[in-house]
Amino acid sequence: MKIRIIYITISILFIMSLFVPIFIQTHAANLSPITDEMSNETLNGISSHNITFDAISGIASGGSITITFPSEFTSISTTSATSSFSSSSFSTSGNKVTINNTGASIPPGTNVSISGITANNPPNPSTSGNQYVINVSDSSGDSASLAVAIVNSNGNGLDGTSYKQTITINNSSSSTTLTNYQLELNINTELLIQNGQMQSSCADLRFQDSLGNNLSYWLEPNTCNSTDSIIFVKVPTIQASSNTLIYMDYGSPQATSQSDGSTTFPFFDNFSSSTLNSSIWTSSGGNGCYTITSVGISITCGSIYTNNAVGSQPGLITEAQMEWSNFYVGQYSGLEIANSQSTGGNNSGSNALAYDMNNATNQIHTWAADGTTNGYNIDSGDISFTGYENTPYILGSAITSSNIIFYENRNQTNSYTGTWAYPYYIYLGNFTGSASGSGSIPPITVNWVLTREYAANMPTVTLGSVEDLSNSGNVNLSVRVNPYITFSLSSNSLSFGIIYPTAVAEISNSITASTNAALGMNIIVQDQYAGLKNTGSGHVIPSSSTTLTPNTEGFGINANSTSLTVKAPYNGTGTTVGALSNSYSSFISSIGPINNSNATINYLASVSTATEEGTYTDNINYIVSGNF
Repeated sequence: MKIRIIYITISILFIMSLFVPIFIQTHAANLSPITDEMSNETLNGISSHNITFDAISGIASGGSITITFPSEFTSISTTSATSSFSSSSFSTSGNKVTINNTGASIPPGTNVSISGITANNPPNPSTSGNQYVINVSDSSGDSASLAVAIVNSNGNGLDGTSYKQTITINNSSSSTTLTNYQLELNINTELLIQNGQMQSSCADLRFQDSLGNNLSYWLEPNTCNSTDSIIFVKVPTIQASSNTLIYMDYGSPQATSQSDGSTTFPFFDNFSSSTLNSSIWTSSGGNGCYTITSVGISITCGSIYTNNAVGSQPGLITEAQMEWSNFYVGQYSGLEIANSQSTGGNNSGSNALAYDMNNATNQIHTWAADGTTNGYNIDSGDISFTGYENTPYILGSAITSSNIIFYENRNQTNSYTGTWAYPYYIYLGNFTGSASGSGSIPPITVNWVLTREYAANMPTVTLGSVEDLSNSGNVNLSVRVNPYITFSLSSNSLSFGIIYPTAVAEISNSITASTNAALGMNIIVQDQYAGLKNTGSGHVIPSSSTTLTPNTEGFGINANSTSLTVKAPYNGTGTTVGALSNSYSSFISSIGPINNSNATINYLASVSTATEEGTYTDNINYIVSGNF
C-alpha cells in the first residue's frame, strides 16, 4: 500500500467587530477609557467639604482612583472616608487622595461612590471666577477634570448662587453641529420668585457649561417673573446627534444682572443710550425723525438703517420688537432687510430682500425677492397677521438655504420657496432704507433688534431637577469608561505538514482577548470550504462534529480555556471535534469583562488510504463582539 503525501495548510483569519447599543458611542479598541462627563458644582461659604465621586466605570480588583486637589486646598483628610467598593483602602500624598479597590472588580455601568473626603477651601478665592480644577484619574492614568467654584463668606465666586438646574440640550435628530448657537429657553421664573429662590428682577440668573465656564445670555425684557420667561443662551458647541449639558444657577440676593444681548447675539441693539449710536445706525431723515426713550426708539418718518452689513445670509434670523401707534399715518413701516442700504418701489433695483411691515392699514404684509430680477418674485405682499395699535409684536424673518420664512411673536406666519446669499442691512421704518428721506410713516417704537443663528432642526431642551447648594458642600464627579475590545491570535497561518492514514493529525494556536464589556464578549467561527479543500482536484475532506479516528476522512476543531467558556460542539477533548461550515457558529464567550484571557484552539484532521493526495487548505474566520 502506498502512503499518499498530503500537505494541508490552514490560514487563520480574524475579523474584530464591536457591537454596542445606540446610546453608547462606538470607539475603536484601545482608546483612552475615561472621558469627561463632569458637572459643575458651587460650594457655599464653609470651611471644608466632602467629595463624592460617582464613577460609571469598570474598576478591576487592585485598581484605584486618584483625586487630585489644587494646591490651594489644605488639610486634606480621609478619616471618615468610605467607598462603595466591597473593600477599599485610602491613602493621601500631598494634595492627592488614592482609593484602592481591594475587593471584587467592578464591571462597567456600576456606580462607585466615594464620600467623606474633606479639604479646606482656599481662604481667599482668587482665580478667574474663583474656579479651581479637581482632577480624577484611574490606575491606568486616564483622567477627567471638574471645575468647581468656591464661594466665600463675602459672596464671591459665582455670586453666591444657591440653586443649580441641569439643562439637557437634545440635538440627536440633527446631523449638524451648532456653533455659537443662541439657545432659546422658556423658564417659569414666576414660580421660582414666589418660592423665594430667585430675585424678583431675575438678576441672579447665571449659565455655565459642564466645566463651569460662564455663558453669555440675554433675558428678553418684560418676561421676568412670568410663567414663560424668554432667555437666549449662547452655547459655544452643541454636538450633532447627541446631548449637550449646560447649567442654570440662581439664588444670590446680592447678584446683579449679567443679561447682555451684545455678547449673546451676532448683532444687537436695544437703544439704551440717550442718543442714536452713529457707529451702527443712520437716520434717513435726520434727528427730527426719531426720539429715544427708556423703552426704545420711536421713529415717525423715514427709516434708520445700519451703516454696515450685520451678517450674511442664508443662516440668520432677524428680529425686532416693535409697536405701531397709528397704522393709518403715512405709507409703510416695519422691519426690513436687504442686500443694499436702499431699495426702490416695486424692488426696481433688483435687490435681495425680505420686508415685514404694514401698508397704511392694520394688516401686516410680507414681501420677498431673491435679487435676480426687479419686483417681488418670491412674495408680493401676502398678509402675515392683523395688528393692533400700541401692542408690541416681535417681527422676524429667516433666510434659509431653501426658504424665506416670516414670523410673528416667533410663530411662523408665511414661508416661501427661495433663498438668497448676500451680506445684508437692516432698516427700521420705511422699506426704502437710506432712500426714505423724511417721508411720513405709520409711527413705530422699536424696543430692540437682533440677529441670531437659524437651525433647520432646532434642538429641544429638558430641564432637570434642582439641586439646593445652600446647605451642601458636596462636589459630585462622574467619569465613564469607553467600550473597548482587543483580540489576537498567536499565529495566523498553520500547517499540518504530511498526514498519514495511521493517525489523527493535530495542530494548535491560541487566542488572547480583552474587553470591558459589562456582559462579556462572544466569538463566532466560520470557514470557507466546510472542510479541507484540495487545491488541485477540489476534493474536500469534510468537517463534522464527531470523534476522529485513523483511516477515516474528517476535520474539525475543539478548544479549551480556564477563563473563557467554550460552546458545544467545540468543547470536546482528545479527537472529539466540532464541525466548521460556511455559516457562523457560536464558539467562545465570557460572561463579564476579561483581561488577556486565553484559549487554545486545536485543529484536527484525519485521512484514509483512499484520500486523494495533494495540498489541502481552508480559511477560517473569527468574529469577536462585545456585549456592552
